[in-house]
Amino acid sequence: MRTGLVAAALAAALAMAGPCAAQHLEVVVPASVTPEPPPAGMAVKPISLARIAANMAPGTLWADETVIASVFSRPCTSETSLVSERLTERWKESDNHIDEIGTWDRVLRQEFKTAGFAVADDPTNLFEAQQGGELQLGALITDIRVHSCLASTLKGETFGGSVAMNVEWQVYSVTQAKVVAKVVTHGGVVLNQSKDVTMLALITGAFGDNARRLLADPEFRRLVLASPGAARPTAAAFAPMRLKPAIAADRVPIAAAVKSVVTVYAGNGSGSGVLISPEGYILTNHHVAGSSGEVRVRWADGTSSVGQVVRADPRRDVALIRAKPAAAALPIRHSPAVLGESVFAVGTPLRDEFANTLTRGVISGTRMLGGLPMIQSDVAVDHGNSGGPLLDERGQVMALTVAVYAPDDVSHNINFFIPIASALQALGLTVGPEAAPDAGPAKGKVAARRRR
Repeated sequence: MRTGLVAAALAAALAMAGPCAAQHLEVVVPASVTPEPPPAGMAVKPISLARIAANMAPGTLWADETVIASVFSRPCTSETSLVSERLTERWKESDNHIDEIGTWDRVLRQEFKTAGFAVADDPTNLFEAQQGGELQLGALITDIRVHSCLASTLKGETFGGSVAMNVEWQVYSVTQAKVVAKVVTHGGVVLNQSKDVTMLALITGAFGDNARRLLADPEFRRLVLASPGAARPTAAAFAPMRLKPAIAADRVPIAAAVKSVVTVYAGNGSGSGVLISPEGYILTNHHVAGSSGEVRVRWADGTSSVGQVVRADPRRDVALIRAKPAAAALPIRHSPAVLGESVFAVGTPLRDEFANTLTRGVISGTRMLGGLPMIQSDVAVDHGNSGGPLLDERGQVMALTVAVYAPDDVSHNINFFIPIASALQALGLTVGPEAAPDAGPAKGKVAARRRR
C-alpha cells in the first residue's frame, strides 16, 4: 500500500498490517451534494481553517488495498481472479495528530471559493492585509474508510478506489470566544483507475466532499450569511457623525489614561484601541478590526465585551468600534504635534500578558507617506500596538499607532502614527458637544457686553 502518500495526507506514517485476505473493508460513499451559492446582496462572514485533527480508536481497520499484477491490463474489481495480494492498515494513536494543515486548507479554500463563500487571509492576494476571519473552523475526522486497488501491468501502474469520511466541524467565534456550532458531515469520493490518481487525491477528495456538505448545512449557512445591507459602511457612504466628548476634557493623568486602552481581537490576531467617547466608541486600525463586523474587546480590568465595527476606512487604516464601555473615555487633542515634545504610546505589544504597556518618547517629525499625513516618533512600539493611542503629557489622544519602520526586522526607533484629526476626518467623525443654538440679536449683544 502507498503508505508514503497516506502519510502526506494524514501527517502520519501508518503501519502495514500485512496480507489479510479474510478481511474486507466496506466503503459506502453517499450521493454527491452541490451547495447553493449565497443569495445575491447577502454579506458572507469570512472564515478560516484553524485546526484539523482526527479522533479514531487505535487498532481500527481503516484501509485495505488490492494489489493486482498482470501481463495484460485488467480492471480492478472484487471479482478479479488476478488478485495477488490484499493489504490492510490499522489506525495508530499518533495518526490522530495532524500538525500540517496546508493541504487541507487549500482543499477547503477551493471548495468555499467555488461555492461563492469567503475565506479569510487569502494567500494568493499579495497586497491585501491579512486580517483573519470573525469565525474559525476546526475539522475533527471521526471516521475514515479507504478501499483502493493498485494494478501493475506491462503498461505501468494505475490506482483508484473509494473513501468514506466523517467530519465533525466546530465553528469558533473569535468575538464570543467559544464554539458556537458543531456540524457533522458524512461524505466521500470514488476515483476510477488512472495513472494520475494517488492516495492523497482520494483522501483530500473525501475531505472536499465533506466541505461541500458543510456549506449546504442550514445551521452553518445561518452563521456565515448576514442579512442584505449588514456589511459595515465604507468611507464613501459616511455621513457626518458627532460623538460625545470625554468628561475629562482637559487633562488625564497618564497612569489613569492607560486604563482607557483596550485589546481588540479579530480573526487570528489582535491589536489595540482607545476609547474616545463615553458612548462606547473605540478607535483602532482597520487592519486590526479585520473584515468582520464584530470584534472582541478586552478592557484593562480584564473584562471583555463584543464590539460592533460601525465604520472603517482601509486607505487611512482606521476603524470605529462600539462596545459597552468599562473605562473612562480619553480627550482628543486638537492642536498639531510639536517637534521634540514628549509622548506616550499604550498598547498590547507581542503578547496578551503585556496589555496596557506604556512607553515614552518624543515627536521626531511629521511626514507625508503615500499621500497621507503621519506623525513620526521614537517611542517604542511593536506588533500588537497597532491601533493603540499616542498620548501627550496631558493624556490627550493625538494619534494612533500604525507602522514600524524595520526593513531588516530590527527596530530603528522610526515609528509612524496616524494623526487623530486625520483619523476622525476619514471616518466622518467629530468629537465634541453640539453647537449652541443661535441666541438671537438681542441676547448676542448682551453676551458681547458681558465678555467686555
